[in-house]
Amino acid sequence: MVLFASLLLVLPLALQADDGPESKVPSADAPTSTPYQSSSKGDLRYIWQLPEGYSAEEPRHMTIILHGTGGDYRWGYWNNFSERHMKLNPLRSNDILISVDGTSPGANDSRLFLGQKNDVDSFHDFLVEIREQFAVDKIFLYGHSQGSFFVVHFAAEHPDMLGGVVAHASGVWNWSKVGRKMKDLPVLFLHGTADPVVPYRQSVGGGRDYLQEKGLDLVALLRMPGYNHWPNSMRASEGLDWCEAMASDNPATVLELAQRLTQHKGADSYQYETTPAFSLSRQALKRLLGDGERALEGVPEDIAHQAGKLAEAIEAQGAKVVKVLSKSYGKKIALAKKAPLGMLVAVREDYRGVASVEEWYTSIGYDKLLKKQQKKVQKVHTAWWKSEDPAEIFEVTVDLIDDTFLVEGFSWNMKAKMEEWHKSAKSLKIDKKALAKYATFELWADGWDLGNKEYTKLWKKWKD
Repeated sequence: MVLFASLLLVLPLALQADDGPESKVPSADAPTSTPYQSSSKGDLRYIWQLPEGYSAEEPRHMTIILHGTGGDYRWGYWNNFSERHMKLNPLRSNDILISVDGTSPGANDSRLFLGQKNDVDSFHDFLVEIREQFAVDKIFLYGHSQGSFFVVHFAAEHPDMLGGVVAHASGVWNWSKVGRKMKDLPVLFLHGTADPVVPYRQSVGGGRDYLQEKGLDLVALLRMPGYNHWPNSMRASEGLDWCEAMASDNPATVLELAQRLTQHKGADSYQYETTPAFSLSRQALKRLLGDGERALEGVPEDIAHQAGKLAEAIEAQGAKVVKVLSKSYGKKIALAKKAPLGMLVAVREDYRGVASVEEWYTSIGYDKLLKKQQKKVQKVHTAWWKSEDPAEIFEVTVDLIDDTFLVEGFSWNMKAKMEEWHKSAKSLKIDKKALAKYATFELWADGWDLGNKEYTKLWKKWKD
């Protein structure tokens, strides 16, 4: 399913009262790691920052940040490369960093990234101009929320201008002309599974799956379990690292990025911590080992050897995960007591492309069952999205949970609300038959809690 314009408007995030850093025309001899603001010929304001060691003689990659509804050119600076963020979890610290205005005016002096021709043309002209201001190798786009939809939309129009795209809390507008002309452009969807603004499922079915159905191979998904709609520099950097790893023709660079993707990052500036990006790393390593998309030729022997060792380690970690899961899920996938459902669902995405995991999921028929469940889940989503009657939502949920339990991306507060309504069943006039089915819902909720705990124990033991 592709997201339509009804979800275009989302909430402004982390806006500040100050006017940003001092103004300065872009200059190669400007102090590094120091933000400045300027304006383009098309009157798009932006904040720019040079990386350490920058020289006009040595082109650097450039990362451009596109804000969501309610923001402006300062948003990416405040949320991604202000002094606080660069100390705690830097966003691509070796890149030229740009935070730019939306291409159309919004309410209360904010800006918008709309999917109209004038927006695409305006941003195109900005990229042409900004490339002339700095020594630039590849340009990467990181869009958040509305800006996320726009980066995919723009990439569909001008893929040749970009090195890669990270779309955070997104999907694809139904009018975006995605297709085979994007086949060589890495596109990564980044999304929190507990996003209350743009549903996580939009980045799965309406993002990654949709682009793959269009014949695109360089598409990936990076899930943030339990995370909300807020920006996240650490995970955004991982997504951008993957884009560079899939776009680079330098074997040493690809290996370095693949290694970085498997490193424990620790808690970020929001005190959020999650599993290393095993799937993304494994996909990049395949390029060095000659068995993946955009495989490299002439890889030096020592680099191929290191890539092989890391690939083996990831495969071994996948085997450990499968060993735990197979104790609960043998020949049949079903809701059951003490079964780590949360781990089962998470591992399918987090280890996508890892052979030891792929083989086991195929053997138990996971993808086939998930596809069947996805056909039934819309009724649950609709109830939570549109109904204002707790009894109706409760009844729909318990009726269908046994047929949709592999689907990730239910309403972010479903567990809490169901528990609350169950306690108030009498006053809410919830049907007795529905109350009898609540035990099945509890199996779902308990399975997620147990799975999350077991999974965390495993990935924290990973030695990068």
